[in-house]
Amino acid sequence: VPMVFVSGDKATIEETRQNIPNIEYVITKEAFGPYAAKTKIPKKVRRLIREGTERALKRLNEIKPLKIDPPYVIEMSDGRRFEGNGLRELWRKRVGWGRKLGNQDPEPERSRQRKKREEWQKMRSFIVP
Repeated sequence: VPMVFVSGDKATIEETRQNIPNIEYVITKEAFGPYAAKTKIPKKVRRLIREGTERALKRLNEIKPLKIDPPYVIEMSDGRRFEGNGLRELWRKRVGWGRKLGNQDPEPERSRQRKKREEWQKMRSFIVP
């Protein structure tokens, strides 16, 4: 799926623009260290994200998708490398709901997403006739 819009902190935007220079974006915060950041007002950020997404969708043909040519390689922080069939094995063993990837446990995020989806369904029932 081509990526045409990204929002996030300044470092995320800078990194993304290195690979997709003309992508639409919104910087939502700028970090000054691991525990300090300058953030924008949420109401303003929501408006900026909506406007940025609309601009991006109007420019679909102008924003070239990032293409990563094989061989695909993942280098872990502990020095291990996975490529070719090793990537398939890594994916099968390490990725999936209810399992950990490194020190990340996806289950809390999954629960949060499920709750948000249920809230949206309830709200949507009032909006859509």
